[in-house]
Amino acid sequence: RAGLVDLRPHSPTYRASQIVELGDESPLGLFIPIGVAHGFYAVTDCTLIYFVNNYYDSTDEYGVAWNDPAIGLDWGADDPLISERDANNPRLDALPADAIPQP
Repeated sequence: RAGLVDLRPHSPTYRASQIVELGDESPLGLFIPIGVAHGFYAVTDCTLIYFVNNYYDSTDEYGVAWNDPAIGLDWGADDPLISERDANNPRLDALPADAIPQP
């Protein structure tokens, strides 16, 4: 499952969220624009491949709590196995102002 939340303030879909089902029966590629927060929940063992437009820069990466009600994503899991890094992500309203890309 991929969870997407539009955090681009000037977008007509600002703060809209969506879960996209991915898997063997529905192999998809997703284009995720800059400013759209995204996360993945592996329901079964899987391989996830990222294609990106630039080299990885850890200073340009922020996370949001997976279960923050403000992002409105129903992952279909009450107690998932979460990495320590992701478990410590803040709620959306606690992100620094410069964390959200501006046009």
